Amino acid sequence: IRVLLAQVSYASSVSRLLCCPAMPPKLTDTTPLSFRQENPKRSGSKAHERFEKYKVAKTMAEAIQLGALRPDVVNDVKQGFCTVLDGDGNVAAASAASAAASAAEPPKPAASPLAKKPRV
Repeated sequence: IRVLLAQVSYASSVSRLLCCPAMPPKLTDTTPLSFRQENPKRSGSKAHERFEKYKVAKTMAEAIQLGALRPDVVNDVKQGFCTVLDGDGNVAAASAASAAASAAEPPKPAASPLAKKPRV
């Protein structure tokens, strides 16, 4: 039983690591940002209208002042529509990892060793 419990614990740890890519960096009001200039949002949606207004912003505070909602920007970072910059204007490491993770195909969840097998 101990071996089985260890396997379950290990499998859940591995699947959690695989399914949850690096967290995007914390977005404060002074966080420098760079938005994609081509609007990726569905045309005619409220998100599209907001993105058109805030895509010129250089910081989180400026994006909010131009009409962005904080969840808009968080989602844009996760989706790769916005890049978080470091103090020198370079792509921040966590932002690059987040963009790479969102571009990759999501992994399939690990099969649980306790999952029921179909009856024959």
